[in-house]
Amino acid sequence: MRASKGWIAIGAIGVVALIAWAARGAGSPSEEPVDDAEEREEDVAPAIEVTVAPAAMPEHVRWIAVGGGADPELNQISLEEDLLLAREVLGDGGVVLFAGGPGTRAVQVTDDAERGDPLRRELGDLLVPRGGRDARYQPARLAMHGPATLDATVEALRAALVDGDEPLLLWVAAHGDRGELPADSTALLWGGTELAPTTIAETIASTESPRPLRMVITSCYAGGFAELAFDGLDPDRGPSSLDVCGLFATSWDEEAGGCDPSPDRASHEAWSIHVLEALRGRDRAGNDVHAEIDLDHDGRVSLAEADARARIAALSFDLPTSTSARLLRVIAPSEGPSAAVSMPEDEAVVRAIGERLDIEGEGDAQARLDALARRRVELEAAIEARAEEADEAWWAVVGELLSRWPVLDDPWHPDFDATLVREADAIRAFLGRSEARARWLEAQDDLGAMQETEAALRVQAAPLRRWLEAYESIALAGRLRARGGEAWDRYERMRACERGTW
Repeated sequence: MRASKGWIAIGAIGVVALIAWAARGAGSPSEEPVDDAEEREEDVAPAIEVTVAPAAMPEHVRWIAVGGGADPELNQISLEEDLLLAREVLGDGGVVLFAGGPGTRAVQVTDDAERGDPLRRELGDLLVPRGGRDARYQPARLAMHGPATLDATVEALRAALVDGDEPLLLWVAAHGDRGELPADSTALLWGGTELAPTTIAETIASTESPRPLRMVITSCYAGGFAELAFDGLDPDRGPSSLDVCGLFATSWDEEAGGCDPSPDRASHEAWSIHVLEALRGRDRAGNDVHAEIDLDHDGRVSLAEADARARIAALSFDLPTSTSARLLRVIAPSEGPSAAVSMPEDEAVVRAIGERLDIEGEGDAQARLDALARRRVELEAAIEARAEEADEAWWAVVGELLSRWPVLDDPWHPDFDATLVREADAIRAFLGRSEARARWLEAQDDLGAMQETEAALRVQAAPLRRWLEAYESIALAGRLRARGGEAWDRYERMRACERGTW
């Protein structure tokens, strides 16, 4: 799909901050501008007191949680909610880095109330479409130690790696970016900085006697961090000697769910929420399911057991993976003899999803998945065709509009306000009779419905893909166990790392 102002796909990342479009007053544009500050005061959000002092650093760091978006538009409240829950579940000894740091007011929350002038909103949706225009921004509730920038993250990680001997947990709840290769994936941090797998590898390698590191990364394309299982992040060089492992919300080439500006926490749905709830023995509704999740019956829920629970229960399109799963697919024989091996987490996934979906073996699961894939291909072709039509209609209406009122394309232009006040009736009349605009609006509605259908197909496919991944892991592990040797030992050490308890 070619780039267009006329249609923004779900999940697109926008960084241009034209906040004036949403922040202007609610008065009618046919009225003269109001200069009296007292009369404008009703359109301004009330000031909220924010504590700007950073939280006190713990005497000993057990975990580091990093989260938020790269800018306010991407700093959805669900990311803050995840870190609030993580702090509650993980307990004392944590360092929290979030968004712009202590004092930040950039937590995005959907606001259904129609604010500002309708004509300004209409022009904004047409000329500069972007996410977040229907949102408000509130102060962070998190007690945090600093901003979620790359420098602050590396500094906290470097200091914590020498703070004891027991494993350190790094939890990252952010957006992500896909690279050309898995190891090029990154987590997007505040201010446009990026955390890359290479950064983590270099930080560990440059630290004298570092403690083991466990990671949980919930961003899109997070599976790229699984390349830390390999020396130099290169599968051809074999397993890495670094003592690091991780669980990830999705593969290196797929988006993840969970970035939601809705203030209704019950509406949030993602792998990360299920992992956190499982760590304390609960399901998404808060019910006690500890006995069901504790697969080895040792009285505690490990990270790997929580991941298994999330793979089973998450009603999202997440496709979770791990360092051990990635390592297994590189070092295990593709064929040959097999030996009995205990894979309780993957066996639980195969059993639970298989029973829920009545899957009759690998062939049945693959056939269903292929059918859904064919429907997605057809739908994506239809989306692309309809987006082209939306583009054509958009260019037509924008060309007509700006040929008469060129300054409307720039809300910062010194003549913008005067033009909008003086020409408001004429602009509204033009928009009301424009056939091109009517075609564009119809195409927008169609595209929105198509995107919703495409997302639903991805959600339907996710449990089938998770089942197939777990089924394949069991088979690969059996062949690797039969071969034995250092490769099997390295895989077992990786699994032991992921099975750490909290």
